Amino acid sequence: MLTIGKKLNCTKNADQIRTQAWCGRLILLSALLCLPFSSFLQALNIPEELAQTSKHTHGPNGKTVFLIQEAHVQYEVQKKISDLLRFLIDKESLKLILVEGGWGRVSLSYLRNYGTPEARLKIAERYLKEGKISGEEFLDLTSKANFNLWGVENADLYANNMKAYLNIESEQAHMVQALNQLEHALKLLAVKMLPEDLLEFEAKRQSFQEGETSLIDYLKFLKSKASGINLEPFSSLTPVFELIEGTAGFDLDKIEIEKKNLTNAISKKFTRYDLSGIQLEETNKEFRAELQGIDSLLAFHEKYRKQLKALPVENLAKYAVVLKQVSEIDPEQIFQNIDLLETEIATTFSLTADQAELNHILNASKTIQKLFALELGPEEFQNIKKGALQFEPKGWRTFLETQISKCSIEASLPDLNKIEPWISLAQNFYTSAIKREEALIQNTIQKIEAEHETQAALIVGGFHREQITRALSEKGFSVIVLSPKFEVLDSKADHDRYLKILKYKWNGESAAPANFQSQITS
Repeated sequence: MLTIGKKLNCTKNADQIRTQAWCGRLILLSALLCLPFSSFLQALNIPEELAQTSKHTHGPNGKTVFLIQEAHVQYEVQKKISDLLRFLIDKESLKLILVEGGWGRVSLSYLRNYGTPEARLKIAERYLKEGKISGEEFLDLTSKANFNLWGVENADLYANNMKAYLNIESEQAHMVQALNQLEHALKLLAVKMLPEDLLEFEAKRQSFQEGETSLIDYLKFLKSKASGINLEPFSSLTPVFELIEGTAGFDLDKIEIEKKNLTNAISKKFTRYDLSGIQLEETNKEFRAELQGIDSLLAFHEKYRKQLKALPVENLAKYAVVLKQVSEIDPEQIFQNIDLLETEIATTFSLTADQAELNHILNASKTIQKLFALELGPEEFQNIKKGALQFEPKGWRTFLETQISKCSIEASLPDLNKIEPWISLAQNFYTSAIKREEALIQNTIQKIEAEHETQAALIVGGFHREQITRALSEKGFSVIVLSPKFEVLDSKADHDRYLKILKYKWNGESAAPANFQSQITS
């Protein structure tokens, strides 16, 4: 976010990674299942190329928050945020834009008085590409839009969170290197010690997490491994399983045949006037609302059954029912259910005591890696706080050295004693982030109330998304979660670039307003 003025973009790098991962999951789900992103998105008429909605809630207090998910310093995302805000300002009369990473009034609109519009646009475009300003600030600098840009951070809590990050960052590279060394040894042991079905399961899970295995293929794999498991607790997956397996009474192969036959018959027998309101063109598998198209076909078939000679549409109708069920599921619930089902499947493998201990260390080390890389999601951190995961690296050495000797493998272990003290420091970062989040929520509500607005946009990282949505909903707000659409090209490069800019700004090296002013007037 802001480099000029009061606001700083020192929000956690976990936000960026979390948002990227979540957007990727949502796009994958919608693309593979041919689903509309949301009826709310269509009702708002937000162009599909700008954003997708991953969740919406309806509150009784008559006030709406457009929660826009961030991906820091990504040029494409920031341009989409700028365009999305412009749309909401023009079409929804949005006046209040709230942001994390700053406190109080953070507007740059006063700089519109300097230079020509062309000069401001040129410099702002360069600053945006360099990650020195954000999408909302770009809009503030380059448009004539009238809106209030306000930071909802608590300055002290924000500073504490940044200091907690810097405490980790000083040793982060060394810790990651040590954990990579540990991971190498654990992988060699796993091949020697763990059963093949568990290794297959872990390999498939990693392939899915890295985007190499599709959602459809992974769900089929999980279903094949869930024999004997009661799937009722994973209710969000039930209609998805029915959809991809055709177990809801329809034949997947016959669906396209019925749709094609019905479409051809309608095209031959009716005029263009008769066909108004029905979708006959080929559905875009990625972003078009297939359900709407199928419903219109079925409604037309029902109305003109005699003229169409009652063409068979049994499979198409059953498919539409399941498709509707899936389209109404919050995508995050689907992925939460996948995580839970993975955990349940993992408990079904028969392991000896040594195998179970090695598997525990493998999973714990993966979580510690994410902890030090600041890539944990909120629910994962809560599991650590609740004691669901125990981390005692210094106690692993004797067991691991014994197994390395038994298996006759060439592997060395890092100094595990040095890893353990840093775990609590890494946890402090997340604890301070949660306190920041609580202030964000409180300040958001207070500002909306103080301005007597019925709607506002709130721009935050993906890490905060679920808790803020839940808290605002509990306070009676309607919340529409919007994710600017983008493609993750090189997440590590973006991550490294973000950290560089973050430290640059925190150390007070960022450009002052006078510097920007001088550039647009020169």
